[in-house]
Amino acid sequence: FYDGIAGFFLREEPRPNFLNYGVAALVVAMLAYYLYRDNDINLRVVWFNAFQLFIALRTAGRFVGHAVGKHRSVTLLMCTIFLGVAAASTWRIATVMWAPLMTNLLTQDTGYQVMILIAAMLAFSLSFCVLLLTHIRIEEDLEAARANAEHAALIDALTSLWNRRHFEAEALREIERANRYGQPASLVLFDIDHFKQVNDNFGHLAGDAVLRQIADIMRSTMRASDLICRWGGEEFAILLPTSMENALSATEKLRRAIDVATFPHGGKVTISAGCAQWGSGENLDAWSRRADQALYRAKANGRNRIESAQPAMLNIMAERRAPLTA
Repeated sequence: FYDGIAGFFLREEPRPNFLNYGVAALVVAMLAYYLYRDNDINLRVVWFNAFQLFIALRTAGRFVGHAVGKHRSVTLLMCTIFLGVAAASTWRIATVMWAPLMTNLLTQDTGYQVMILIAAMLAFSLSFCVLLLTHIRIEEDLEAARANAEHAALIDALTSLWNRRHFEAEALREIERANRYGQPASLVLFDIDHFKQVNDNFGHLAGDAVLRQIADIMRSTMRASDLICRWGGEEFAILLPTSMENALSATEKLRRAIDVATFPHGGKVTISAGCAQWGSGENLDAWSRRADQALYRAKANGRNRIESAQPAMLNIMAERRAPLTA
């Protein structure tokens, strides 16, 4: 049990405890001595229970160190059981040391029978606790597996960035926050210029390497409060809880970092980006559409640049006038 606790709670191979093994070797030697050289049943019982007392106290102490979280109640119960073993061993030592010399270990007084009964009850209780701990461990492993699966469903497998599903969910929360507190929020959409040429000239593995490096540059350049994701294909998105001016500054820093970076295929990579600040009452589709329109203006104006979207109200008015001017 002492060695198994580390394996169970720490999930690692338990290291040999030489103190325990040393004491066990000493007890075995003394039991052999009082069996073959000086046949003394009383002292054999004392030595055996002394070792049991030693291990029970050390094991109880080890359980206390792991009495946290869901394990707390069960581990404290197991600690109590081992303290009970220690108390029973102490009582047994005390009764045997002052008892007359025993001649047969198997035919003892009432105290011995009580000791056997207590040991059986403690063993049953300990087995029950082990089953409870195993049940808790299975629940924890299932919860961890479920959490990992949920997390994996929100991560882009190639770049390890958030995927579009998670990004859109967070963007909706950001819209709610901005609408409630009147705080600014900006959306940036960008894609890699002439990315198809990278795939055509250097292969898809080189293209994948470019996407991963772009993701690494985004992580190192953007702030922790900025949400970055792979929008799809060679297109990426950034959600910044800040104004258009600050978002443009942060995106320009990213653009320059990508512009001067060295990529695995040896070529140069640039990006074109569109930035839109959220407008009051605007939904996510309209917001992302304005950012996308700004992105296409950046491409039309020569690429490797950033364009800002027109304000939401002006964009709505332009869309309403469009049929009249067609």
